[in-house]
Amino acid sequence: MQWLVVTDREKILAQLDAFVAGVEAEDRAAIRQVIDEKYDAEGMDRDGVLEFLTDSLKTVDIFDTRLRRRDVTVDGDYADLDLGAMATVRIRAGAGDIHQGRWRLRWRLTDEWR
Repeated sequence: MQWLVVTDREKILAQLDAFVAGVEAEDRAAIRQVIDEKYDAEGMDRDGVLEFLTDSLKTVDIFDTRLRRRDVTVDGDYADLDLGAMATVRIRAGAGDIHQGRWRLRWRLTDEWR
């Protein structure tokens, strides 16, 4: 019976996986699906961050992404995701180097987690 229930954590991680796949495939529509329409960070709204990503992906390839830490804490209609990730990043068709980072992402439940 457990397979009938999809938890909020599983929904958030599925959205994260969709975002990563969208970035690796340079699929703007897939990326847009995951970013909340009320996104506001680093002085950018959703359209601004989409434009930034689109422009960046014209010269940078990101592939072989490995998500390490994926800790989700849900509190009502909000959730925090502590994320550790590594990926190979290639600039202008170069050899590519491994980059890693850690982030805390805030999610909001609207019609789905974004």
